[in-house]
Amino acid sequence: MNIPSQQWAINYLKSQGDLSSHFLPEIIQSVPWSEVTRFETTKGFVYLKKTPSALSLEPNVIKILSEKYPTEVPVIIAFNKELNCFLMRDSGVPLRQFFQAGFQSEFLYQAIKIYTAMQLSAIDNLNAFIEIGVPDWRLEKLPELYRYYIAHEELLISDGLTPNELEKLRQLQSEVTRLC
Repeated sequence: MNIPSQQWAINYLKSQGDLSSHFLPEIIQSVPWSEVTRFETTKGFVYLKKTPSALSLEPNVIKILSEKYPTEVPVIIAFNKELNCFLMRDSGVPLRQFFQAGFQSEFLYQAIKIYTAMQLSAIDNLNAFIEIGVPDWRLEKLPELYRYYIAHEELLISDGLTPNELEKLRQLQSEVTRLC
């Protein structure tokens, strides 16, 4: 549990008059790259996302994306650069949770379509992302990144991959390089 970031969130929500009487923080996700805590407020749920400093660019990326896709990205309420955390409004059911109830190909197709449109439009704003420190992971760099990440077995398994899936990713390494 990350007490300083939670205390910052509570103080912020209180200052806005948004904290409900049932505000007990509930950690809903804790993985190596983030911790998400839910707070009940008078305006619905608010989520605190805490990331390692290497991933603390997320609120800045969301800000750039929100200028073009305001309904497709989370609404950032506040952020704390020193604590590498930010507060966001409820954006609905996370995709992982949605698909746990059963796979729906049409819904996945629509999500991929939106994500692809966002990626393609980001090409026109590439410098804005690089200027805020987003890593340059363009196509020519993907084979090296692929090798790097599949070598981090513990991280991938903690994210839900099985040893068999990890082995399949290793087997696909030359195909990924060829395709890139």
